[in-house]
Amino acid sequence: MAGGKFLTYNKALPGAYINFKSVPAPASIVGSRGIATMPLPLSWGEQGKVIKLLSTDLEDGKSLAKVGVTAFDDEAKLMRECLKHCYKLYVYRIDTGGAKAKKLEGALTITAKCPGVFGNEIKIVTEKNKDNVNIDVNTYFKTKLVDKQTVANISELKSNAFVEFEGTGAVPIHAGIILEGGTDGTVKTNNYTDYLAAMREYQFNTMGIPSDDTKLPSVVKSYVQNERDNAGKKIQAVVYNYNSANFEGIISVKQGYKTKIEEIKPHEFVATVTGMTAGAEINQSNCFKIIEAATEIINFIAEDDLVQEIKSGWFLLTKRMDGEIIVLDDLNTFTDYSSEKDDDFGNNRVIRVFDEIGNTTRLIWEKYFVGKENNDKQGRDVFKLQLLKNFYELQNIRAIQNFSADDVIVTMGQKKDEVKVDVYIQPTDSMKKLYMTVFER
Repeated sequence: MAGGKFLTYNKALPGAYINFKSVPAPASIVGSRGIATMPLPLSWGEQGKVIKLLSTDLEDGKSLAKVGVTAFDDEAKLMRECLKHCYKLYVYRIDTGGAKAKKLEGALTITAKCPGVFGNEIKIVTEKNKDNVNIDVNTYFKTKLVDKQTVANISELKSNAFVEFEGTGAVPIHAGIILEGGTDGTVKTNNYTDYLAAMREYQFNTMGIPSDDTKLPSVVKSYVQNERDNAGKKIQAVVYNYNSANFEGIISVKQGYKTKIEEIKPHEFVATVTGMTAGAEINQSNCFKIIEAATEIINFIAEDDLVQEIKSGWFLLTKRMDGEIIVLDDLNTFTDYSSEKDDDFGNNRVIRVFDEIGNTTRLIWEKYFVGKENNDKQGRDVFKLQLLKNFYELQNIRAIQNFSADDVIVTMGQKKDEVKVDVYIQPTDSMKKLYMTVFER
């Protein structure tokens, strides 16, 4: 049975589509957004694997077994920053190596499921069951009881999400067997190659690289260009300090912010913008979006310098006249405007509309037409009708405007298996500049 959130009424599968404001789930074929991905060094979790986190997982504790943290842990900062603004995050544990915590107690060997220092925070408490025959074996992770078993001997113990048990014979009674020897892995630049390869198998909106490694941004740009231009996956990436990318698929930051209780460094602000970009619907802009609880901008830019900075392709923070810290404008790094690609291509809201058209058209084409429909006038008219449904939905949610059926022209290509489509659209932007003259009477 299908389900999820709706933005427009065009779901294909039977099911319940319900909106919950706290967790913005995907909308529909039109405007289905909210998925981000980031590679992060972790102290718990499977290495070299893509780990799915929902925005609720950090709050309800389901993230503990996956990545070793909850919303209230300092180590969850980047995940928390991202998931403030989107509903799903694919985390990839980017560090490799390290050691699993372990402990031998009598005939019982206990080994942490994952390498990392968080394995050293696992404690096993064993005690007589109330039947005075069997043994209760309790697994604690960071003081939280995460598993409880009642067994007669070691061989009956089953591995859980945190530890593996080995051995035979009697379970030793112990007030607290604490695992030790767990160490974190290390991050190498070539680990990111494995991450990028892994993400080719996943559908997402925005990738974030919250690292100050200067070798990474150009590699990520090449990846995003290939995904957008060759693989047909209309994604964007957020990186640190790379406005020279000059590409609509790359967003670059160089500022951070402080709250009363924590600091988001400039390269960490990548995580925030990644969530914002993934979570923004196609009819929304992040222009003037408030940074909740922010009290100070790191690398503050004076208003006199902001014009040149945004012309240079930066995604920037500034202060509203009432003191709120906000996003200045929702921009990417594309600045080399031409008659073929004007300044609209530097506007992330417009890019989201273009990307929606690209992604949905590909889905319609591959799902309903390739190898199924005849390439004659009747078949092309059916294809045009499907495209029109999509464009009218975009107009209904005010992502585009002034659209009519005449703006879609579908003809046969040069060969009999080719279809040529020309579409003329006018993306809608948000109000940004006010010019007002007040006359005295």
